[in-house]
Amino acid sequence: MHALLRIIVLSLGVSLLWACTDEAQESKEANVAPGKSEQTAANEALSLLQMSAQLAQLAVADEDAAMLAQAAKLRARVATEALEAEATQGESEQTGTESEKETSFEHMSAADMLELAREFAGDDETLLALIDGTLVAEVRSRGMVGGARTIQDVVGAYSEVFYRNVYFEGGAPAEVLLIGDGDTDLDLIIYDEFGNVICASESMSDREYCAWQPRWTGAFTIEVSNFGSVWNAYILATN
Repeated sequence: MHALLRIIVLSLGVSLLWACTDEAQESKEANVAPGKSEQTAANEALSLLQMSAQLAQLAVADEDAAMLAQAAKLRARVATEALEAEATQGESEQTGTESEKETSFEHMSAADMLELAREFAGDDETLLALIDGTLVAEVRSRGMVGGARTIQDVVGAYSEVFYRNVYFEGGAPAEVLLIGDGDTDLDLIIYDEFGNVICASESMSDREYCAWQPRWTGAFTIEVSNFGSVWNAYILATN
């Protein structure tokens, strides 16, 4: 008798949960649980990508071989997979400047960073030994960190790119990290399936971050906007 009662109670609980989810979807309420977004990536893979990009920027500016090797070590620890999403390029009424730009340091692989670090090191045998020897040891000792889905893309001047049907799991933290090439101001906006704005990261830089917790598993749209007069090559990463 008690077992039967327990089954009935559990069944009613599941039914109520599905009813609440269906009601929220029918009313087109925002697919986000209450709470304040953090400004620093909590997912370890996204955090490492963020730190690697920051170090690489400083290292390239100063031609610092040792610092660039450290950036490479962080980048090498992150195991990524391709972010599958439908991308749509927006159209701008303003005309940008089409200029040639070198590949951005944020988007170099760990191997590319090390190759550039060797150039910075020149004939310094100590630095060369550091570059050639520590990367493998670091990765082997600490292991790879997974959990990041990434895509590299370009957004035109005064334009935007929309990534639709990016799914996040209900009840679990969702994070999106944007790292541009440093030339223009980029903004990051997240919409749910009903067009509700879930998160807007709109600083004056091209490094933006959004975090939220979906109430149910659903599709989201990620918008990357470029407010500069030249194109911006960026990397977009999600947990």
